[in-house]
Amino acid sequence: MSAVSACCVCGGTGAVKTFTCGVCRGTGYIPEANVPTVVCPECGGKGDSQGNPDLSCLRCRGQGVVAANSPR
Repeated sequence: MSAVSACCVCGGTGAVKTFTCGVCRGTGYIPEANVPTVVCPECGGKGDSQGNPDLSCLRCRGQGVVAANSPR
């Protein structure tokens, strides 16, 4: 089995672009007046849209890892 390392292009996420949540506008939280900050119910506090797929990294083909001896 060959050794693998995190992809240097996507940082190991497998995605080069995610889409911002339209409810919290990417903050992950919804400000409420006179109430502590509330985690966004749409994205669960991640700030990314759960309904839109990420754009996969072409270097690692969305896997997040590449062969350790692979050229950059």
